Amino acid sequence: MLSASDALKLLKDEGCADNVIRHCQVVSEIAVNIAHDLQKKGHKVDV
Repeated sequence: MLSASDALKLLKDEGCADNVIRHCQVVSEIAVNIAHDLQKKGHKVDV
């Protein structure tokens, strides 16, 4: 799995627009929050 910094570098190196990169970061943050909420409710989630 890519680290966050490696993923960011890959996106930038490939010319991805800054607003698209920021969108990806926000989606990732929200997904992690949802996963943690599910874990608190007893669901097994790999984060």
